[in-house]
Amino acid sequence: RARLRSTLIWALAMPGMVVGVAGIGALAAGPLAAIAGLALLPLAWGAQMLRIARGRRRDFGDPPRLALLYGLFTMLAKPAELLGALRYWRHRQRGGKAQIIEYKTPAR
Repeated sequence: RARLRSTLIWALAMPGMVVGVAGIGALAAGPLAAIAGLALLPLAWGAQMLRIARGRRRDFGDPPRLALLYGLFTMLAKPAELLGALRYWRHRQRGGKAQIIEYKTPAR
């Protein structure tokens, strides 16, 4: 549940809020404010990436470069995780049953 909550926040809610702030900024103060508002998303994602990397170094002793790569790819995976969750929910709403994922074909 925590992982799903994180995915919903970082891949759906955060971009939505940033676009909303940029829109309000554009209406209130012009296009420069909108650009500043849109710059919040990469800054927030970067800060989260660094937070993840710091935790990875603290908890697992990863070298700095590896920890940063872990943080980067963790954040890059958020939209794909959101897409997978949405597909799952859609499948469940349509009455679909769980299926086993087979990576190998059965032996003959």
